[in-house]
Amino acid sequence: MVENLALSSTNVGPDSGSALERFVADVSKEFQTDISSIILYGSGARTDFREGKSDLNILVVFTGLDMAQMSRLIPLHDKYLRNRIVPLALTKK
Repeated sequence: MVENLALSSTNVGPDSGSALERFVADVSKEFQTDISSIILYGSGARTDFREGKSDLNILVVFTGLDMAQMSRLIPLHDKYLRNRIVPLALTKK
């Protein structure tokens, strides 16, 4: 399970930050020990993030990922796309 989400050091606004926290909680709950890390990158991790305009680029690093797991990730992707959360899934392998 992913812990220690620290948004205070980002430039993400309160609405996007709340959506990001929900996304991390949902992905962590769904995949539990299959996740190695979740990384915020792009404007959300820099100072040029604009609430309501910028996407939140999220890298989800899995310990391994098969087609069954990918099919479980798709609904989460669709659910959070309206919040401009754009996850990218990779594996450590």
